[in-house]
Amino acid sequence: MQERAFAPEPVIAADLASEAADSLWPVARQRGVKISVVDTSDCAFIAAERESLFRALVNLFDNAVKYSPDNGTVTVKIEAAQGALVIRIRDHGPGIDSAILPHLFQRFASEGKGADVKGIGLGLNYVAAVVARHGGTIAGANAEAGGAEFTITLPLEG
Repeated sequence: MQERAFAPEPVIAADLASEAADSLWPVARQRGVKISVVDTSDCAFIAAERESLFRALVNLFDNAVKYSPDNGTVTVKIEAAQGALVIRIRDHGPGIDSAILPHLFQRFASEGKGADVKGIGLGLNYVAAVVARHGGTIAGANAEAGGAEFTITLPLEG
């Protein structure tokens, strides 16, 4: 099967992130989790395939909500710096198992890794593929104060 050509359009990253957060409102509301989107990018544009990047953000936000404690907060920070757009997604859950961290974006990395795993390990692989297709990078780590943080870096439009 051949991959189709990359066909981006100019997209305001903060709008896309807000739409992704809004789409998860019913799920987050059930557990009292708030998704806070903080945009300091001054409405920065990126060249994006809107649908795939939207799905990737929804996946990351959904994971953050799943792993957050009830009545917690997921923080999404968007900033533009040095020709790049940076999106940071942080939860306050248990963090990422240290055995999984080096393999986080590989297929099935989280499959069968204990009772707390809430998926089969395809989502982060998809997210990494979408980010790479957009010329960006993604990293996942445990935040110093607890929880997990994912950082996506994408080139700014033109």
